[in-house]
Amino acid sequence: MAYDRYVAVCHPLRYAAVVTPGLCARLALACCLGGLAVSVGLAGAVFHLPFCGSRLLVHFFCDITALLELACTRSYADELPLLGACLLLLLLPSLLILASYGAIAAALHRLRCPRGRRKAASTCASHLAVTCLHYGCATFMYARPKASYSPRRDRTLALVYTNVTPLLYPLIYSLRNREVTAAIRRVLGRGVCLCGTRVEMHEEL
Repeated sequence: MAYDRYVAVCHPLRYAAVVTPGLCARLALACCLGGLAVSVGLAGAVFHLPFCGSRLLVHFFCDITALLELACTRSYADELPLLGACLLLLLLPSLLILASYGAIAAALHRLRCPRGRRKAASTCASHLAVTCLHYGCATFMYARPKASYSPRRDRTLALVYTNVTPLLYPLIYSLRNREVTAAIRRVLGRGVCLCGTRVEMHEEL
């Protein structure tokens, strides 16, 4: 999405030629394959951890930080796969997204039309806010010392970046679609009309 915004703002005349369905499919496939590779690597690292006895995992899912807390070892070498995953899943995408929005900010600064600048900024602000929320929570959760692990705090952060932010993306882009907003207004207007009709009928009775 950051690349989509970058091309739309910085190269608007080339947008249709650059952002093709084939490119979008390749980008989505690359994201899926990258996530799969990191997940398989982390799963392999978890299977090599020593677990003593049966302890309860207090979390929404088998997260790597919670599993590291359950392990009987306190070796820093066990945290190296987690740090590697943080570099791949958090640092690299964050730098790419910030670089794209840095280029967008430079392009908006050169734009002379205030109306166009406001429109482009409003288009990018929602995605950037949700992205910062997602990567901020994930970075705070994974890129910190093991000694500062807090089950309650980690569960809250995991709930935000695994459930809240994925729900915000389609909501944001749906509300920016004119056809969707028009349909919502029609439904809400119809509901108001129905409520008004019911009130009038009740008063007449």
